[in-house]
Amino acid sequence: MKPHVAELIDKIEKLCNEGHQTESVSVPIPSTQEQEGPSSHTIAQRRTRRPFSVDEVEALVRTVELLGVGRWREVKLRAFSNVDHRTPEDLKDKWNTLVHTTRIPPERRRGEPIPQELLDRVLIVHTLG
Repeated sequence: MKPHVAELIDKIEKLCNEGHQTESVSVPIPSTQEQEGPSSHTIAQRRTRRPFSVDEVEALVRTVELLGVGRWREVKLRAFSNVDHRTPEDLKDKWNTLVHTTRIPPERRRGEPIPQELLDRVLIVHTLG
């Protein structure tokens, strides 16, 4: 147990044992910089959002057509092995977004336009798989 936690517990027990007497207790709360452990020395940073290019979408659709839906690790290894900023989860999320995009009218779609031929292929793979 860390020393400051043990000290806090001792002060609380002392107060409880003394009955209803009131006493002001000052307990220092450690800052995050004083915490120990591997995560205390690093600050988590959000990844930079990088939209998929049409070429990346084409590679994703082609590979999912070949391997099937749900094999995101294999898709990553086969089509995106040289791209460090795309994870299998990114590929899965993009696939789900593409499936959703096929269901909304073209005039309501945002971002870089995806060719309808590609979206038709997404819909075919999604309905068959």
